[in-house]
Amino acid sequence: MDTIQKKRIVAQQCLKAINNNELMSQRSLARLSGLSRPTIKRIAERVSQCPEQFENIHALRDSELISRLKTASNPIVVKEKPDVPFLLSLMKKHGLDVKSAYGVFVRNAKGPVYSLSHVYDEVNRYQAQTSSTMLLHYHPGQVVFVDFAGKRPVITDAKTGTKKKAELFVGILGYSGLTYFCACHTQNQQDWIAVNKSMLDYFWRRTGVHRTR
Repeated sequence: MDTIQKKRIVAQQCLKAINNNELMSQRSLARLSGLSRPTIKRIAERVSQCPEQFENIHALRDSELISRLKTASNPIVVKEKPDVPFLLSLMKKHGLDVKSAYGVFVRNAKGPVYSLSHVYDEVNRYQAQTSSTMLLHYHPGQVVFVDFAGKRPVITDAKTGTKKKAELFVGILGYSGLTYFCACHTQNQQDWIAVNKSMLDYFWRRTGVHRTR
């Protein structure tokens, strides 16, 4: 069996799969014809692009078959661009990551879409272009920001070696950015009052501002 006959067989099988709405693996076509998988991929693309040119493949001369395999037109596929603001709103509203939001985009798309890696690039580019920093102005002593950190530190007892998770309290002065942090056992009211008093004592000592009652 020469190469042209092998290509004819592959084209026949591809056309049959298209007409029957079936999938034909390139591996099985490679075993059937003995052609390389890249060659089979090119033939499958040609047949799927213009199946009407191969309807009477049994009657086509070898030269005509080769010509059609080479000259079948490559249609321009218009892919739907991702709506990045919409994807970001989905991520924020439903707590999704980029991959999950992309899945929603694909399900609602009306045609071919860009790959996930392309969407990742678009999201990163959009965020880089739209990200901004808000400059907040405060007067000395006007405000202090306080909260417990999300990540809890581990404290080890020096005597027993017992490890226990603690709460990490953080306070930041709005004007200078002077920062205080300390660990405590819990986030209950008693510990909350204690760490705030400790923070204020620290700020008064560091800033030289006298405490008033």
